[in-house]
Amino acid sequence: MGNSSGVTMATLLGFLDGIAVATAIDPVRRQSSRVQAVISVTGVHDLIKTVESNPSAASMLQSFTGKTITYRSPGDPIFDTYKRASTISHVNAADPPFFIIHGDDDLAVDISQSKILHASLNASGIPNQLLILPGNNRSELGKATGPLPFSRAASWLLEQFDRSAGIAVQHSKSLKPESRTSPQEECKIGKRIAV
Repeated sequence: MGNSSGVTMATLLGFLDGIAVATAIDPVRRQSSRVQAVISVTGVHDLIKTVESNPSAASMLQSFTGKTITYRSPGDPIFDTYKRASTISHVNAADPPFFIIHGDDDLAVDISQSKILHASLNASGIPNQLLILPGNNRSELGKATGPLPFSRAASWLLEQFDRSAGIAVQHSKSLKPESRTSPQEECKIGKRIAV
């Protein structure tokens, strides 16, 4: 799970191949680093669209590319760097499921970024959900009314772990609140998430 620029790193981790070295002496290297699910909160996923829609954002992109950038016209070689640093450039059908959260009143990162990720995942056949929080910005996500977005994300994450482990999913609607176990109790040993 990640928020804002951290979600870019968490999302990229979700797109890693997770190559395990079966012959490694170290047992850790014999395990895949592939995550089972990713929760994306208000992330930047297409740097080209970000710069095209807001040229003043180019200076912010230094944290994504490691280069000092000033806005240049489309077609400039820097756009190849933007593309390689964009999470949507790494989507493929083997990627894990995603739960995407974004407030529609976010002035720092436009909601179009989460919609672009959602569309890219759909185009590759990757299971995903986009939760749009009306009237919320990045500082208000934890105060949203109705089911809190992070509670919904936690329930979704546990369902993904259950599916990954081949366990039948038990719908939370059928459980009394006091009978639910904590996320810590539900997590299976050896499962990894992008945090």
